[in-house]
Amino acid sequence: MAIIAQKVYQKCKIWLLFAMLSLGVNNCTEDRNAGFDQMPKEWLTAKAEIETYSAIDSSKAFSLAKKFQEQHPNSELAQVICLLGYAETYRFWYNNTLATEYAKKAASAAKKIGYLEGQVQADLLIVETTKECDTCLDYLLNIEKTIQSNASVFKVKTIFRLYHDMGYYHYEISDTKTAKYYFFQASELAKKNQLFLEESIAKSALGSVFSREENLNKAITFHQQAIAKCQQNAPSECGNHYYEYAIALLELKRYDDALKAILTAKKLYKAHPHPFNAGEIDGILGTIYLKQKNYEKAEKSYLTFYKKARFSSTKIWAHNLLTNYYYTIGDFKNAFINSQKSVRMRDSVYSNERTYTSVAKRTSFELAQKDEEVQAANVRLRYAIIIGICILLITLTFGFLVYRNHQLAKQLTQLEQEKLQQKIDFEQRKLATTTLHLSQQSDLLQNIKKEIEQLNENAEPSLRTKIKHLLKTIDSNTNNENEWDKFKLHFEAVSPHFFEILRQRSSSITELDLKHCAYLKINLSPKQVAQILGISPKSVTLSRVRIKKKLQLDENEQLNTYLQSI
Repeated sequence: MAIIAQKVYQKCKIWLLFAMLSLGVNNCTEDRNAGFDQMPKEWLTAKAEIETYSAIDSSKAFSLAKKFQEQHPNSELAQVICLLGYAETYRFWYNNTLATEYAKKAASAAKKIGYLEGQVQADLLIVETTKECDTCLDYLLNIEKTIQSNASVFKVKTIFRLYHDMGYYHYEISDTKTAKYYFFQASELAKKNQLFLEESIAKSALGSVFSREENLNKAITFHQQAIAKCQQNAPSECGNHYYEYAIALLELKRYDDALKAILTAKKLYKAHPHPFNAGEIDGILGTIYLKQKNYEKAEKSYLTFYKKARFSSTKIWAHNLLTNYYYTIGDFKNAFINSQKSVRMRDSVYSNERTYTSVAKRTSFELAQKDEEVQAANVRLRYAIIIGICILLITLTFGFLVYRNHQLAKQLTQLEQEKLQQKIDFEQRKLATTTLHLSQQSDLLQNIKKEIEQLNENAEPSLRTKIKHLLKTIDSNTNNENEWDKFKLHFEAVSPHFFEILRQRSSSITELDLKHCAYLKINLSPKQVAQILGISPKSVTLSRVRIKKKLQLDENEQLNTYLQSI
């Protein structure tokens, strides 16, 4: 229900939010915030130091916050600053419980004194350290409303953080479309305000979204952009970008490039005080070695990953990786042992109902130990049968697809031919209509010419010169040869090589015969052809008999059918 409510709210508010944030960002700078107007300069400096050291030296950040709190024990605003510093520090120490506790205290204190910037920062910290998705949604919606109402009082980095957390939340619930929207907004905001590190973080997040959508080439592009942007401005912060880049390369089976990227990430993590995914490096590294069939290094990396795992979920992942590794090398005993450990640990974390499955698997393993050779043979036979069935299904599917593709191609060809024939028929009808129209126009002009010639006999000498000029004009417009040339040009565009084929069939065929054939090709009747050529319909019929003999057609073969086939 929470997700549905969020989507409905999103449709109604998203553009209003964007407009208000745009106005707010344009009217504020990095250091402008309503809550800071009355804050002493040394407080601003102390707050900036605490925020800076939270990311690079948490111990010093903690000491600075504690010192600042002791210096200003009676200031509520100072208490908010210190609580935020403690929350950020515990977050980087991976103590999410304490981080959430201090963040909630900071949010409450900031709300009490009307310090919106601090309240939003605290709420974002709660979102980033809690594991309850419904709670995350509630906080994000409240933050969104707060920023909508007071967009101009927030720093650019705070708005960026909202965009990023919104995108990450939707990424977690697999709403990749909305996730991409927020990550793109975060990227554009960072680019506009020259926050180069934040811009690289947003681009890396976009790469992860495209990886989830299996658009790996686009994911690679965004990861490369993130690395390039980060290397120019904060090279020591590139570890996570290389880590995500390596995962995308691994999916693309570019194992050498993936290995190079993950080793670079490992090197950067080693030098960084608070690496983001340091514990997972060896897991990805082992997978790459396994794909490269470097089994010794793969096992070593997986075991290192397991030893470094801080959380139960990470240990489960490590057991699954080891299960896959031992199964790949044929060590089914260790594969089963790690699978069993993974199931037991997953049961303890997620559900007690899976205990029965774990017991059943343990019993099966004990029985398998007594007859290991038989069990191994059964496993191989089972896999052989499954592989055989899969190959058969794939073959049948491929055969069906090939047959279906052939049928579709055949239908497409037929449709294209029908469409082409319709176009040819249309052009032929158009040509026939035009030819008849020109013939009728020529006859009309000839009749007019005869009447003018009769008038010329009785005309005065002064008019005869004009009448003579008029007769020449009529003659020039009733030139049958010119009309034939124009007709021939349009006809060959519709039926190319028609006349050439007829001439090759019979060397005795004349230009008049070609005219008869062309008119027959466009389905003109003997009466219409007679009208065009100025002869009788009977002469047209006799001409067609003569043409059939010249073309050496059989008695049963129709001239019209032959001409239509050309």
